[in-house]
Amino acid sequence: MIVPLAFFNINRDSYTYSEGRKYDKLNVMSQKWNNNFEIGHSEIDHHHEEVFEVTTMLDFAIENNDRSELNKIIKYLEHYVVDHFNEEESLMQKHNFNGYHDHKDEHDIFTDLVKELRRLYDENIHTTHIILKIRKFTDQLMHHIITTDSKMSGLH
Repeated sequence: MIVPLAFFNINRDSYTYSEGRKYDKLNVMSQKWNNNFEIGHSEIDHHHEEVFEVTTMLDFAIENNDRSELNKIIKYLEHYVVDHFNEEESLMQKHNFNGYHDHKDEHDIFTDLVKELRRLYDENIHTTHIILKIRKFTDQLMHHIITTDSKMSGLH
């Protein structure tokens, strides 16, 4: 089971941080979840929706120039690429999904990208580079959800 965003002290409606300040999602210009992206599997759809929240977390980290917030994002993504991808892959195998191998190959690429994010963070690479890599990663993952994962529609 994927670790939910709430585990990382994240509230889906607003974010409260150590200084007690709330950060309202509605004030953030980022890609938003759309119910048209759902594949019809409630747990997987919920995971997908949470990915779209990562852009809001990243916007907060940028606005507050807080490197530690990047670590929270990377931790979330580390859990996501293991737990969520395993769940999707199990579902595809259960239904002998025709595009399984190509889909899994994409998951493997995303997993490697998250490992690279962790390496950059742990090696104290400049925050700007990590932010750009996270933004690129989340854009690619959202594209994957909208295009590749949509082919899983109807699998239960």
